[in-house]
This record gives sequence, structure tokens and C-alpha cells, in this order.
Amino acid sequence: MKESLVIFKRVSSEKINEQLFGGFMSAIESISETLDTSGISNLQIGNKKFYFLKRKNFMFIGNSNESIKEKEILKELNIIANKFFNLFPMEKFENWNGDINSLLEFQKHIKNSLELELEKLKESLW
Repeated sequence: MKESLVIFKRVSSEKINEQLFGGFMSAIESISETLDTSGISNLQIGNKKFYFLKRKNFMFIGNSNESIKEKEILKELNIIANKFFNLFPMEKFENWNGDINSLLEFQKHIKNSLELELEKLKESLW
């Protein structure tokens, strides 16, 4: 699966089309792999920092402000990736037609993880 299709997202406010964002991040990753075989691990745009975790041709991207440690973000991304592949084994994607509706249930499986990080962010800001 090499497309730049966004198959799941959770954002606090919609500012950009998710597929456009996915294509942009995929292009950044492709360029970075050309420069260094390890690819990209993070990208900062203004006060937002994006963290990349690559697994089985999937890219899990998390973002936060600068107050959250990279180690914490990557830990949560690993937890989310593990839950994703436990719920949706790679065999599901071998002949996948690109319909993301079958993946919508994923959000309820990571709700606690996302809310925990939101609470940590609130604590660091207030």
C-alpha cells in the first residue's frame, strides 16, 4: 500500500483537507528517504511539531506543541500503531479497495489514548 491515502484522522480543528495533508506528508517522507534511508522522524511548522512512525508501509503521524516530549508522542504512536494492526491485520489491505468506512471503528479503540494525551497537554498549558 503506497498511496498517500489518509485512512484515519483525529484533529481538534479542520484547517486543511486531510487527503491534501496526507499527500504532503507522503511527499515529505519520499524526499527525506532520498536524502537519508531512515526517512523523516519529525517536522516542525511554526509551533507545531509532527512526529512520524513508519510501520508496514503505514505512516502514523502525531503532532503536538513543543511542550510535549518527543518520547511521549512516539510512545503513544507506538501504542496506537499496535492497536491498529491488532484490529486490522495486514491481510485486510492486500486486496483493499480503499474504502475507509471499514476503518472508522478504530477511533473508539484509541479514545483513551487520545484523551490521556489531551489531559497531559492541558496540564502543561494551565
